Amino acid sequence: MADKIPVKAIYSGSDVTSVGELEAGDTINGSYITDNTIGGSQINLSLVAGDTMYASGIDTLARLAKGTDGHVLTLASGLPSWAAASGGGGGSGGLVSMTWYAPTTVTSFVPQGATYTWTKPSGITKVKVYATGGGGASSNQSSNTNSTGGAGGTAISIVDVTSISTVTVTIGAGGSSGASAGLGINGTSGTSSSFGTYATGNGGQGGHLYYGGNGGTASGDVTIMGGGGSGNLYHGGNGTNSFWGGGGMAAGNGGGYTSGHPGSVGGSGGACSTANHYTWGGNGVVLVEEYA
Repeated sequence: MADKIPVKAIYSGSDVTSVGELEAGDTINGSYITDNTIGGSQINLSLVAGDTMYASGIDTLARLAKGTDGHVLTLASGLPSWAAASGGGGGSGGLVSMTWYAPTTVTSFVPQGATYTWTKPSGITKVKVYATGGGGASSNQSSNTNSTGGAGGTAISIVDVTSISTVTVTIGAGGSSGASAGLGINGTSGTSSSFGTYATGNGGQGGHLYYGGNGGTASGDVTIMGGGGSGNLYHGGNGTNSFWGGGGMAAGNGGGYTSGHPGSVGGSGGACSTANHYTWGGNGVVLVEEYA
């Protein structure tokens, strides 16, 4: 058993004497030491406000300098130390950064996919990934009615990247439709977006001649199916939303133009009520949240 050491402290302006046992890992707040003495023995630890005293061994005291704001007191090899507080939201620590992946053309919308390489930033141990497939295009009918496609599906996954350096990121293209006078043409489907094999959001189906396209499915820890399209819209209709929104705007009789009302972030294109006018689906996206 350790020897009992009398500890002289100050509390509310009055001296208080107490007796306790100090063992390795115990702490005494330095602000309570009145004259740098314990049990009548002088100690020279050069304490300042916020410092902490602790027993580094039997009857042996040490100084722990004050920590950084927001840090918490923890143990390292059985002795106290300061460390950053652990966070939540999908990683073992706090959110450090986010990376958004989408096709590079932004000034003029074109259905297109893309491929990137995610490289793990220093200190990152886990990522939370959102992968949304491309939205389906509206149909192009020979009458004054069109149908909207389905939105891309979304997968959400948490990935331990401790032993992973890079991951291939694939962005799905939005669906498109061709024009052919006097003929009805289904909208084409969007293609899949993925973060390696960990999260895949499949593209939404294109609009059919008389009924809407199905929403895209997904594969991951959490899966969200894209919204389904609407069919046979005489006065046009809005495209359907993905997890992010993004359904294209509707256009009434005579107001439709080729690719004039595309979807975005995986939403499907809006429908026009004019023959041979159609709209494209929105390109897919991938979001990577990076945690320490």
